[in-house]
Parts: sequence; C-alpha cells; structure tokens
Amino acid sequence: MQRMSSSGPDKFIAQKGIVVLVLVISLALGAIAYLLTGLSVEEIKQHQLVATSQSLHRAKNALLAYAATRADIATPTPKPGQYGFLPCPDVDNSGTEGNSEDSCENPNWNAIGWLPWKTLGLPPLKDNSGTCLLYAVSSSYKENPPYAMLNEDTNGMFQVVNHSGAVVAGANPEDRIVAIIFAPGKALPGQSRNFESGSICGEDYGNYAAYLDVGGLNGAIDNSNLAAADDRIDQFIHATAASTAATEPNPYNDRFVTITRDDIWTLFNKRKDLVNATEKSKIARMTQALAQCIAAYGRGNANRWLPMPAPEDLAGNDYRDNDSYDDDDGTNHRGRYPYIVDTADDIIPGTSGPSYLFEKGLCSALEIKWPPAPNGPNADLSTATMSEDRIMWEHWKDHVYYAVSADYGAKPSAPVLGLGSRCGACLQVGGVKYAAVVIYSNKRRPGQTRDAPIAPGDIDTKSDYTNYLELENADTAGIGNYTPTSESNDILYCITNTEPLGVIPCSP
Repeated sequence: MQRMSSSGPDKFIAQKGIVVLVLVISLALGAIAYLLTGLSVEEIKQHQLVATSQSLHRAKNALLAYAATRADIATPTPKPGQYGFLPCPDVDNSGTEGNSEDSCENPNWNAIGWLPWKTLGLPPLKDNSGTCLLYAVSSSYKENPPYAMLNEDTNGMFQVVNHSGAVVAGANPEDRIVAIIFAPGKALPGQSRNFESGSICGEDYGNYAAYLDVGGLNGAIDNSNLAAADDRIDQFIHATAASTAATEPNPYNDRFVTITRDDIWTLFNKRKDLVNATEKSKIARMTQALAQCIAAYGRGNANRWLPMPAPEDLAGNDYRDNDSYDDDDGTNHRGRYPYIVDTADDIIPGTSGPSYLFEKGLCSALEIKWPPAPNGPNADLSTATMSEDRIMWEHWKDHVYYAVSADYGAKPSAPVLGLGSRCGACLQVGGVKYAAVVIYSNKRRPGQTRDAPIAPGDIDTKSDYTNYLELENADTAGIGNYTPTSESNDILYCITNTEPLGVIPCSP
C-alpha cells in the first residue's frame, strides 16, 4: 500500500484543527473584550473591593477559630486553659514566612505585622493590589507574652476614628477592638515598598509605614505607629471614597475588618464542655476544685477555720495580678477567692509553710466526681504552668467569689469551737446552712459591666459584686442568704458545716 505524504489528509486534518482552535480563542477573547467594554470603571473597582473583602473576612474567621480552639491544638504544644488568645503577627524573617512569632513586643504592648497566614492554615491572602494582609493585635489578647488574665470581660485596646478624629468604634472600654486585619491597597505617593526576591509577601518587615497610612485632620492618625508603652489605646482610621480622592490633603486607602471581644467569646460560650452550668464543664470542675482546696485547708487545723476572702475591691491593686488576691483580716465575709492566706496562717496555731494557698500541698490531687461516673480525673491547682485547672483560675480569677460563715472565718475575733457542726452564725443557700460557698460568676447579665482601671481613663466597675452575682441577700457579715435569684446563671459549690467539711454542688 502506498504511504500518504505529509501533504495528504493527515496534514489537512491538523491544519483544520488549528484553525478551529484559533477561532475558539478569538471568540473567547472577543467575548472578554465585550464584557470588559460593558463594565464601568466603578464596577471594576467594586469587583476588586469584593475580592479584598473576601480575603479580609476569610482571615477574620480563621483568627476566631484559632482563639476558640488554640488551647486544644497539640502543635506545637497544647495550652490547656488558655482560651481567647490570638497569634502574634509575622514580624521578622527569623522563621518561615507566614508564621506567627513565638513572642511579640513587651507583655502589655500592642503588636503589628503581617498576617500569619501559614499559622492559621490559610494561603497567603492578598488584597486587590496584590499586597498581603497586615494584622494588629491588642496586648490583652496576644498569645505571647500572654496576658495575665484573659476572659470574656477582657477589653481590647484599639479604637476606630473618623476623619475628624471622633471615635466611631470602641468609645466604651467594653466595645474596644481586639484585633484588626488590614488590606493596605496600592502604594500611595511617598510610600516606598521593598520586595525580597523569591518571597511571597515581600518580607518587608518593619516597613509598615510603606503600607499603612497617615490620615485624618492634619494627619493625626498613623495606622502603622503603635504606642511603645504598657496598656495604651491605639487608634486607626478606615479608608472612605473621599480619603483616596486627589483632592484629599492626606490620602489614605487602608481598608480593614475588626475583631471584637464579643466575636471571640460568643464562640467560647457555645462550647458546652467549657461553661455549661448544668452539665460537666471545665469551669464547673475548676469551681469545685477551688471549694475542695478551701475545705482541705479547714480540715488541716483543729478549729476548722477557713480563710477570709480577698477584698472585692482591690483598692488600686491590679486585678490581673495573682498576689492582689490576699485574704482580709477585716469583717467582710464576702469577697474574691484568696490566693494568699497569710492572715489566716498568722491566726491559726501551728500553721506553717508558704502563704500561697495552692502551694500548701492541699490542692494538687482533688477528687472530682461527675455523675454518672463515680470518679473523674483529679484536679490540680498547684502546678502553675501545666495544670488546666490552675491556668483557668488565673485567667478567670476575677469571676470567682468566696463567702465564709461568721463561725468559720479565721480572723482575730474568730470563735474557737473545735470540731463538729457549728452554725450559730452561718450563711445559707436554698434554706440550708453551710460553712462557706465558692461561686463562679458566669457571663454578664444585662446591665452588668466589669471593667478594670487598666487603660488611662478607665473606671473600675469590677469592685461592685452586683456586676457579677445575682443573689438573694449576700450579707457581708457571714450570715447572709446566698441563694441565687431566678435570673442567675452562676455556679455554686458549698462547704458543709459537718465533719469532714465536705463539698457539694449547691445551686438550687
């Protein structure tokens, strides 16, 4: 059979295929050109804004997930009891690009840098200009150095202002912003950005003024410049249509989304394993352990004396500092849980050892009983760095109240009644008299505020116990009615007034 030449049917078929392919490409290009011609400049800008907004909100959702679950993540190490923390930004090239730093800034300083997209399990998110996202986190929520007391009442340290300088988000302490994710946009006149060859986001560390802008009247707000001081509020300004116009004296184009404390703790409060008052929860476990620790102290002395509470109003001391929770020698039998019991130690004969309650050897093997299982794992309040129960107390210590009956409080005028039941002057819960009660104050009820005097100008509302507890008549003399009211969501564990000073759940 005669073989076809290359100029025969095979060549014709190949040429025909190329023609069809060219025709398809031409039609596609024509369609794209037609669509682009039909779009206005404003519509194109709107599509770009949508893409930027999607990147910002994707980053926000990843940060919220991190805050809710970081304590449970085993890599690189789990951090039991530490909830609500946000990662440090990526601030230098010492590690892999996109990873959060092990530590950022001084303990109570805010921090800014690149979004740690790799740590969050994200691709390198960018805005419509192709610039990676930046990220600022309040000192009170950054993971390391960790804040001394982070819980649902901890405020952020950021505010958002408008062009005239008026605060539009975060005017009240409880409304201040926790974190901000920035889309820097294209470089503006005067901004000089560097890009390291082979990098993803440029590795332009520390040059944040080339990305974040100065705006507002007379350039009063610098989005890239954070206060180098403890517990300071930083302000930021968001771009508007007018702020990028040619007529704007100080143009700025930073767009951002914010994270509030409610964003974070709404997720936390959905975790039934953490806060549910009627089921097995870590908060209830901690509260029971704290009551058992107090009872153990009483069983360790002949008079069964229990320490007096720490003051409700810490009178200028820092609510974040463990050492501020020192037992009182006065007549107030209701206050916060005592971390230091030196007053009781001085009064009780033969008491020795450290004045820190958790270091007395009484609080490291506390048996927790959960129905229906007869026994649970022991609680540990003594191991400061690894114990989940201890770490949770450190972060929620302002929520834990303690009241002791007049017959059991260790004070100079305490009665020496010895062993056995005594309740001539005892507090009561649900009509039953008890030696003492430990109360965990759950999430805020309407009208309650719990602000500490941390940032300049903040007023102390933590000193008022009614911002925490809802009780019938929580008398301070050790004989009050500590029965929760109908709207209460608090968790109570009572210490019985009979041998051997047992602990029972006593919420009616």
